[in-house]
Amino acid sequence: MSDDRTLEPSPRRLREARDRGMVPVSGELTAAVGLLAASAALGVWGEGLLSGMLGLIREGLSGEDLAVADASTFVALVRSAIGSVASPMAVILAVPVLASLVAHQVQAGGLFRPGLALPDPARLRPGASAGTPGDRLGRAAGLVARAVVLVALTWWAIRGVLRDPAASTASDPSEVIRLAGGTLHASISRLGLALLAVGLVHRAVQVRRLDARLRISPREQREEQREQGGNPGIRARLRAGRRGEPAPGVAEPAGPGAI
Repeated sequence: MSDDRTLEPSPRRLREARDRGMVPVSGELTAAVGLLAASAALGVWGEGLLSGMLGLIREGLSGEDLAVADASTFVALVRSAIGSVASPMAVILAVPVLASLVAHQVQAGGLFRPGLALPDPARLRPGASAGTPGDRLGRAAGLVARAVVLVALTWWAIRGVLRDPAASTASDPSEVIRLAGGTLHASISRLGLALLAVGLVHRAVQVRRLDARLRISPREQREEQREQGGNPGIRARLRAGRRGEPAPGVAEPAGPGAI
């Protein structure tokens, strides 16, 4: 059929789709980058966070009576305790957030439209009004499959932390905490890598789906070419409009009553 959508989308069509926020973005890929960034942050600043936590535990178990300390000493102790944990914790929390934001912007090609983040009930069911029933069924099946994979990967990571034999046999509390932290770090890394594979596949599917949606037929291509200046009459009207002159072939109104 001559009107089949077999032609690549035109630059105008791609630009209009981008203006509407139609860009291929995978939430799974963004989450994977965030998890891997969190794993890297734990590897760099996790030791400082763990040392601060162990220091607080030791001070709490030492039985020191802070009531006898003066106000300045007490404030200094509180600041030191908070700083030993808050500083590395803030970095560990900030790094994955920034990495996820960068990953999202890279996928979106730098598109930043805060309005797209506002609640829109029409976006709650993105496949309900577009495509054939088979397309909608395929999108629903893909969504369910991704949800099942995410739940399975999360359970696999949690199970690895709970069943760590080294942490269960250690007798020193500080050693137990260190071993549990190492197991958590390894589990986050494995979960991030597994989710990265899922996200790359989902991203490829998103790109292919958007390309298929934006493809045009030969008839649509001819119409776009005429609208963009392929028709001499349209070109003349566009030039006249830019100069503020009446369009060729269109008489100026004689006065207010002519409108």
